[in-house]
Amino acid sequence: DKQPFEPKAAKLKEKYEK
Repeated sequence: DKQPFEPKAAKLKEKYEK
């Protein structure tokens, strides 16, 4: 990702990637 994301979004992103 090029755009920064907050820890909360990072957690969601991790969930979607898994």
